[in-house]
Amino acid sequence: MSIYEKEIATVCNENDEDSDLTIEIDSEILKKTIHCTANFKCLGKEDSCPCLTATVTRCVDSKILFVKCSNAMCMYHMSFGNTTICNCPTRMAIYKKYKR
Repeated sequence: MSIYEKEIATVCNENDEDSDLTIEIDSEILKKTIHCTANFKCLGKEDSCPCLTATVTRCVDSKILFVKCSNAMCMYHMSFGNTTICNCPTRMAIYKKYKR
């Protein structure tokens, strides 16, 4: 796959079948996300993914995501004081592109 090809997942709002949200993430970013234990649920329905239900409290220099999340099993989460840093490449790409 070239860098310009995209992996696409369609997210359907369960309450409104006509309302679709498409999340597009570069395949190169997905390839960098080698420690995902959630099987990329963030590309599926929002309520099934603890990563997307986590609240982003701050993004620093488009490189570091501070989140409020209770998913202690995630390999990309690192405790920092009383908050958590998310180092997941896919989660960062979703935040940068969709601000969520």
